[in-house]
Amino acid sequence: SLESLMSDNPDDSAGLFARWLFCGVDLPDPYFDPKENGEGDDYFLFMEALLDYIINLEITSDFILSPEAKAIFAKWQHGLVDKQKLVHEHRIAIKYPKIEGEAVRFATVLHVLNSWYTAGGNTIEIAISAEAMEKGIYLANWFLGQHHYVLTKCGGNSLDGKLAKLLMIVKKKGECTANQAYLANKSAFKDTTEVGELMMDLVKIKKVIRIPTRRGITVKVN
Repeated sequence: SLESLMSDNPDDSAGLFARWLFCGVDLPDPYFDPKENGEGDDYFLFMEALLDYIINLEITSDFILSPEAKAIFAKWQHGLVDKQKLVHEHRIAIKYPKIEGEAVRFATVLHVLNSWYTAGGNTIEIAISAEAMEKGIYLANWFLGQHHYVLTKCGGNSLDGKLAKLLMIVKKKGECTANQAYLANKSAFKDTTEVGELMMDLVKIKKVIRIPTRRGITVKVN
């Protein structure tokens, strides 16, 4: 499973998972919608038109960053290097230099898409725009956050991993006691007492709010 692969096992591949893009968002319940035709034609028509456009482009050199895009990228990259120094988890830290390249790739794709919508011809500007670079950085930051979240959640017995699992339980229940959270995932926690202590940690970092009760501890999402 992904959780076992991303636990604290030795990574002999020099950062295999840092080369992946992860999405750990909550998905909606897969209820059948009778209004949908289920054919998915719009997606395939879109991709076919996009591929036709790219095939017919007159590209004579590699894409480059415009001076404006290069300045935006440099400012973000410098901040990224500074933030990496504050990360103590190796599996998270090694993602930082790799996300730099992803940001440029995102910007390139967005640059092509924007050209498709606005140019109207079979030529394209080789210099990637500042706007595309800004959006590429936005996506890169999002995926970096997702990488951090997935590794933290799958961190086994690490404190961050347990906090992430506990927060997910509280979000699903809306309002939750320590005992309810423990029963929801006994394999993740030692006992109800540990869950109560972790809940207080979540209260301290303002992820949840404590609800006054006569006994025990009850929290809800902030």
